[in-house]
Amino acid sequence: MSSSAVERSLPSPVAEISEHECRPRPSYIPDESNSQIPPTVVKDISSDRQLLYLYIVGLSTGDVSSIAKKTIGKTHQARWLTLATRIIRLYVSVAYDQLKPVHRAQVDRLVTFICNVYFPVFSAVKHQPGIHMGPVHFYNIVKRIDDYCDDDEKATCHTSLQENCYMIHPENVLLAMLGDDDSFVRSMAVEAIQNIDKYSSKATKSWRIRQFERPLLNFAAPSYYCMVQYSGKIRSKRFLVYKGPAYTGEQVKRPVTRPPLLEGKDIRAFLERPFESEIPCHTQAVERAVATTHGCVKRRKTEKNQMDNLLSTVAARKEPTKRVLKKRYFKDFAHSSSS
Repeated sequence: MSSSAVERSLPSPVAEISEHECRPRPSYIPDESNSQIPPTVVKDISSDRQLLYLYIVGLSTGDVSSIAKKTIGKTHQARWLTLATRIIRLYVSVAYDQLKPVHRAQVDRLVTFICNVYFPVFSAVKHQPGIHMGPVHFYNIVKRIDDYCDDDEKATCHTSLQENCYMIHPENVLLAMLGDDDSFVRSMAVEAIQNIDKYSSKATKSWRIRQFERPLLNFAAPSYYCMVQYSGKIRSKRFLVYKGPAYTGEQVKRPVTRPPLLEGKDIRAFLERPFESEIPCHTQAVERAVATTHGCVKRRKTEKNQMDNLLSTVAARKEPTKRVLKKRYFKDFAHSSSS
């Protein structure tokens, strides 16, 4: 749910909530370990994330008076840390009692989601940012949604996760399996990649460019490496093809390709030690792309106009702005005059 959608669901914009007297509220954190971070780590995290963490801890202890007057940063369309903090502040303030019952129920559900789904997964991504951990984090999101959301919320979340399932692309799943602590899972990944190397030449011969297709997901899967729906089992030859959502009414199928990060590496070495990578599964560039996409969706109604606006926005970043041109002009003019 976007920040504007949350703001529209309440009587006054969440972004404009001021300081209020805080009151104890029921905690929606059944297991405090979900959000516990070592004190040494808390000192090194960003101020926005630290404040949200302190609010969540305050909910579990029933006392947030010591942080109620701290300044909350501006809301951002890609990172909802400050928005989540404002929602919790509203929940523990006297303004909560003035809301209509339907709005209080919405705030209750949002607080439950923030404390038990959003922040724990956000912290896990920050603590283990490697690209091979992406599918594990994605599966963790799914399991937490199943544990803490009702049926309607699950349907909404599953639709969003299916549309944004880039972390659990089959190539990333293979990397995660190679980095798994279970040696049996690593052996399955090695056998699958060997099958790709042996049998995929014919399947991928017609593809000059590696085709990227979001996989069709099974949200009832018992593990992260079972979420992607393949044409066959991982150890079989039919694993070479995975299914994509039928956006146009026809089932899309794409060949599973060998992860480029494994080029030139002996994959059998990962039978002894798990795969590791310093390449992050999530970066600020991704957050910027999310914010840009969100803005284009708000400005345009149809999908075509949204895509055109997105492409023009990205293209405009490569061109110098008038301010930059003016600065360069005066700099060059001053340099030429002095010489």
